[in-house]
Amino acid sequence: MTEESATESVMRTGGGTVATSARNSLRIAVLWGGESAEREVSAESSAQVTGALSALGHVVTRHEITPDLDLDFLQTHVDVAFIAAHGRYGEDGIIQGILELLHVPYVGSDVAASALCFDKFLAKRLLRTTDLHLPRGHSIPVNAKDAVQQVREAGAAYGYPLVVKPRRGGSTIGLSIIRGPEEAEAAWKAASPLGDVLVEECIRGMEITVAIVGNAPALVCPPIEIISHNPVYDYDAKYTPGASEHVIPARLPEPVIAACREAALLAHATLGCRDLSRTDMIVDGSGTPHVLEVNTIPGLTQVSLLPDAANAAGVSFPALCELLIDLALQRSTKEQHEATAQ
Repeated sequence: MTEESATESVMRTGGGTVATSARNSLRIAVLWGGESAEREVSAESSAQVTGALSALGHVVTRHEITPDLDLDFLQTHVDVAFIAAHGRYGEDGIIQGILELLHVPYVGSDVAASALCFDKFLAKRLLRTTDLHLPRGHSIPVNAKDAVQQVREAGAAYGYPLVVKPRRGGSTIGLSIIRGPEEAEAAWKAASPLGDVLVEECIRGMEITVAIVGNAPALVCPPIEIISHNPVYDYDAKYTPGASEHVIPARLPEPVIAACREAALLAHATLGCRDLSRTDMIVDGSGTPHVLEVNTIPGLTQVSLLPDAANAAGVSFPALCELLIDLALQRSTKEQHEATAQ
């Protein structure tokens, strides 16, 4: 089954519960953890994926990404790996590189795209070569001697409120929205433990996200409008049941919905993503979407955005996991065929 037919199969069935992989039962390793503040989210994502794939009849094992990760087991007893690790060592290209060396097929973007999207500043530099709208901003080195003053200068340049967040990372951990220079020091202290810091203008408007699943053609899911019951859509709002709401589709005019979907697809393609991604953006008062970041391994918990988006597109969570496994295996089969042909 080609990548195109795999995507179409899931869309036709509306997310059926029968496994569609080439073999009825696969040996699947779900990788989670990593050295990240998002470890708890990863644990829940991996548990959800493990449950879904096990219910489909696969032999699924969970493996935490640590220095003691059993590479021999991955190489000899695994048909495909499902990466459900967010943050450092999971989403940044490290584990993807290890799996490449072991010749283990895996779900998600490759090393280059993973590393690029993990670095929000570099990702935006590439996205600025397109027609996408992006907030103005720049990076401040973590070892800058006058770092707090640089944050204040960014506020003077971009205006307040100002977004201050880690250059690399996710789940809004370490993010602050400051409303004056007197808040710069606290914002720096919150973000800098995770490395270099990104300072950006704060775009006002509706916060939405657009998920993409599959390849050639990709399924662009309905945009989700995010309503946070916290002042900021932060870690607590994202992962505490009832702390936020997902409105699907977003309450926007159809032309704006189309523009959001096109922006997500362009960002996904420009950054070289594959299999799945979730693009976060703000739609301003004029209806223009501004891309904030692209996530290559979005959360897959019960309250996460991507499963909701896929479900709204007619793809249940088990079918989503099955499709992603199929895409990884098909890619591996294609690469093996090309290598043999050479």
